[in-house]
Amino acid sequence: MQCERSGIYKSPKTRKKPNLEGIGSRKCQCPFRLKGFFDKDTNDWWIVMLRGMHNHDLEEKLQGHLLAGKLSAEEKKKVIDMTKSLAVPQNILTNLKQNNKESVTTIKQVYNVRTRWHKGQRGNMTELQYLISKLVEHQYVYYTRCNSEETTLKDIFFVHSGSIKLLNTFSIVLVIDSTYKTNNHRMSLFEIVG
Repeated sequence: MQCERSGIYKSPKTRKKPNLEGIGSRKCQCPFRLKGFFDKDTNDWWIVMLRGMHNHDLEEKLQGHLLAGKLSAEEKKKVIDMTKSLAVPQNILTNLKQNNKESVTTIKQVYNVRTRWHKGQRGNMTELQYLISKLVEHQYVYYTRCNSEETTLKDIFFVHSGSIKLLNTFSIVLVIDSTYKTNNHRMSLFEIVG
């Protein structure tokens, strides 16, 4: 057994984000080591301390500690259920802390559970493929435009068939709103409400 801060940080082999060398890491090559042995004759375990010193200060509080803040299976289910109900992560965390006063879970762990669940829903599909599959599933009319090489999406237009009927029936008032570059893909959102 060793300290959670032992070893050095290893960056993933495939980087989706730009190289972030020099960012902080928990790893600081802490030398603390324990070794456990099992005696078959007596069925006892015993532990030997190989190195008993840490090269970093120990945390006074468990807040932000990886294992102490880990969510139980029941709490993960609650996070997923509240995510399905469109609750925001801050409200989910508040609810978890109200139910368990000794919880040291952080908002990051709530976001991680939500992200894993969303990726599990998507399966092997990309975000765009998943979006289009949902548009088809819920009977939306959609149209996409790609750039000249047809490798990058330029535009996507989608509308529910019921909205088209309403627009044709009541075409007097349209509210048009454009929000620029606020999503993950830095694309503008142009919304028309009839």
